[in-house]
Amino acid sequence: MTSNVITKESFLTVAGKRFHYIWLRDNCLYPQCVVAWHTLNVALEKYHNLLLTRV
Repeated sequence: MTSNVITKESFLTVAGKRFHYIWLRDNCLYPQCVVAWHTLNVALEKYHNLLLTRV
């Protein structure tokens, strides 16, 4: 079985189906991706809250 993968500027196409990179990033079920994005989001939220308290 062969599968054509076409990459574009904001999405990639696999077997005729289009996947936007942001959707792939946000919906990845691979455990390392989930942990990495959760850790980043927590850090960004803490930083944002810190900036708000300094204003």
